[in-house]
Amino acid sequence: MSSTSTSTRASTTTRDTVPSPTTVSTVTTTTTAGGCAPVGRFGPYVLDLHFLDAATGWAAGTSTIRRTRDGGATWAAGCMPEDFRGGVMALDFRSERGWAVGEPDPQQGLGGRSILRTTDGGDHWVRAKLPPEIGGLSDIAFLDDDHGLAVGRVPYVEGQHGHQTGDGAVILRSADGGRTWAVAARFEPDVAGGFGRLFVLDEHHAWALGQTRGNTQVMAATTDGGATWARHGLPEGIRDARDTVFVDEHRGWLVAHMENDAVLYSTADGGANWTQQQRAYGSWWDLHFTDDRHGWVIGGDPAPVVLATRDGGATWATFRVPGQSLTSIIFTDSDHGFAAGQQGACLYATSDGGVTWASRPIDARPEHCA
Repeated sequence: MSSTSTSTRASTTTRDTVPSPTTVSTVTTTTTAGGCAPVGRFGPYVLDLHFLDAATGWAAGTSTIRRTRDGGATWAAGCMPEDFRGGVMALDFRSERGWAVGEPDPQQGLGGRSILRTTDGGDHWVRAKLPPEIGGLSDIAFLDDDHGLAVGRVPYVEGQHGHQTGDGAVILRSADGGRTWAVAARFEPDVAGGFGRLFVLDEHHAWALGQTRGNTQVMAATTDGGATWARHGLPEGIRDARDTVFVDEHRGWLVAHMENDAVLYSTADGGANWTQQQRAYGSWWDLHFTDDRHGWVIGGDPAPVVLATRDGGATWATFRVPGQSLTSIIFTDSDHGFAAGQQGACLYATSDGGVTWASRPIDARPEHCA
């Protein structure tokens, strides 16, 4: 879900003490050592993807994060904390360093109650220290190797505001590679009841998407690395702002749902104002740009499609993707990309910019990924 504009080599750090690794040669041969959560099937949902290049990537799912080094042909499960029982909602990686939001709370909705981190490419994961006033986290991204952001909401209190949004939105900030986190900003529910998506451009600029207690869609933006945030309004009529991407501090895109339609907007002033670019019946879920010219949108249910631009959004072409209910897309360059979603533990790969796609089962029979 989270996005960063570039991936850089992590600096050398002293590793924490972690459990012995979980050895997995493929997704079907697993031996669990002490200290690791049992490794079961991946589950039916791919909740987030992150790829550094056309070979190396990670998929988040139910109780697991799995890594591929061959473009999705084979997968290995990381050693999750022994008491880890939930799903992993969002991922971010910078070379061998990675971070994840996980463990949904059934009493609080889908927001994760934990932040996990790894310094060895996902072979081992440990918990970070969080402030107590967190009700649920939905997305995470790092500005550099040390400084990161996570978004979500504070706990819901019975009889106060509303179960859907909690008692206000929260943004967390880390300055030590994700070991510890502090509250950087908190919003009252009439301003922002919760944030669901986060996009980081560079060490200064980031944007968060959310909604108020009354379900008005909102955006918050920072220009100082998360120290302060300004609230932006979004176009009237939007029911669900689902993802945003920026290619510089001014130019960006937003996908949202309005009535029964999916809508794509663009901005030229950092999110203060938006112009509608595309609209179609259905749902669009995720956005990704590799540079200021090449971008993609994925959505559609039950027949997924990808919208692709090679001219900075001036024109968009539509291509069919196999599978169902695809909600995540990421490209590592203008040709190589991956997509996944919530109907089968399946990955789909393209090497021609999204024109054609091939299936890569994560933990499913090949025929389930047709």
